[in-house]
Amino acid sequence: MDQLFGAYLNQDLDVVHGSFEAAVADFARTDPSRIEPLRQEMARFLMHYGADADAEYTRRYGGDIALGTPDETAADLFEEIDTLLVAVR
Repeated sequence: MDQLFGAYLNQDLDVVHGSFEAAVADFARTDPSRIEPLRQEMARFLMHYGADADAEYTRRYGGDIALGTPDETAADLFEEIDTLLVAVR
């Protein structure tokens, strides 16, 4: 996840990739072997942090890609990323 958020989903994503969706697609297309490990890492993150997943996500990545609305959760964001990753395959 650090590579996705650090190199693709960061404050420059609009300039470099054009959109959130394009950034995720670029990540997946650059090295398709990273797709499944990332999907597994997101699932482990949610399982490990449980009710604290949103706070941990914000602590780690909130400065780059904040959760979009007050009611959006880390699980929502990860689901969106997962859907985009599967679509690229």
